[in-house]
Amino acid sequence: MLLTEIGLRPQAVIADLSRVDFCSAQSLRVLLEASAEAHAAGVPCAVVSDQRALQRPVTVLGVDHVLQLHRDLRAAQSWLTALRLVEESA
Repeated sequence: MLLTEIGLRPQAVIADLSRVDFCSAQSLRVLLEASAEAHAAGVPCAVVSDQRALQRPVTVLGVDHVLQLHRDLRAAQSWLTALRLVEESA
């Protein structure tokens, strides 16, 4: 479903996983694939979660530089706003 949304080329995608309390290797792979697809399509993609179940594997595996992981929706929205401002000034 996430890849389908990215394929529609929206201005941005926010995956709100704030209620997810378990993240399997497969789930993480899907997030990484979606992030790569979004990057290739020029669609900013943010993931929202303050859950250790997602924060920990992202950090341990060193993919925190690939996934734009934010602790809450407001932080993700602020990141997207800042990103747009940078793009507009370039």
